[in-house]
Amino acid sequence: MDTPKSKPTSLASTLVLGGEYSFFKNKLGFEILSTTHFCEPETISKLIFSANYRPKNWFNVALSYSVMQNDRKTFGLGLKIGPAFIGTNYMFLGNSSETKNKNAYLGISFPLGKNKHIPRNN
Repeated sequence: MDTPKSKPTSLASTLVLGGEYSFFKNKLGFEILSTTHFCEPETISKLIFSANYRPKNWFNVALSYSVMQNDRKTFGLGLKIGPAFIGTNYMFLGNSSETKNKNAYLGISFPLGKNKHIPRNN
């Protein structure tokens, strides 16, 4: 009877760094997000810039652009109306066979618990 040989495996590490700067009482925001996946045989990095417009709590619009993915042809859009949201990411511009991928997401969110008012210091 042969004993199965063990095969060593490892998990890939991921480093995520990001930041946001908001204006006009958090109605307009600009973000930067860097993601690096350390895997074999190569390391994969992404750098994404995004802008968010949040005029009301129930209405938000977001636009993102990746400068290190698919030859700088990647963007995303998002829209939130009330508890519903719809969006895309990694939408590709171009005509080559590798730029024909598109995806979308949609959903609804349900807040849990009571909304507690937190007083702000002015």
